[in-house]
Amino acid sequence: MQCFLYSIVSDEVKIKNHSELLNIARKMGFDVPKYEKVVDGLNGVRDYINFWDKNRSSLPFEIDGIVIKINNIDFQKKLGFTSKFPRWAIAYKYKAENLATKLNSISFNVGRTGAITPVANLRPVFDFWIDCKKSLSS
Repeated sequence: MQCFLYSIVSDEVKIKNHSELLNIARKMGFDVPKYEKVVDGLNGVRDYINFWDKNRSSLPFEIDGIVIKINNIDFQKKLGFTSKFPRWAIAYKYKAENLATKLNSISFNVGRTGAITPVANLRPVFDFWIDCKKSLSS
């Protein structure tokens, strides 16, 4: 198993921006993705989103989107958090990729209440970490 480090939390280390934090993590020997980029303004963000939308198939792993973060740590602190998420970061999801397959057969499942649910039995499709063989239909 492999994981990437995207942040360090410490009161001891005084840093000014998120990109500096990632460089410190690299120097400490952590696996930090080399795909981050500091951009200026919304046009820079839009260009970077479009770049990875076109080039994500060249990555050595699959992605379904990117995370956009405010780089300045002081501004991150001012923006704070909601009850669940930081206000200074947002996930941008790319459109799902569509894959074609063949319908092999349809079977029917009867639930404990007697409800009948049709099940589409498909030729297996492999994408991302998903192995799709069946689909419930209603």
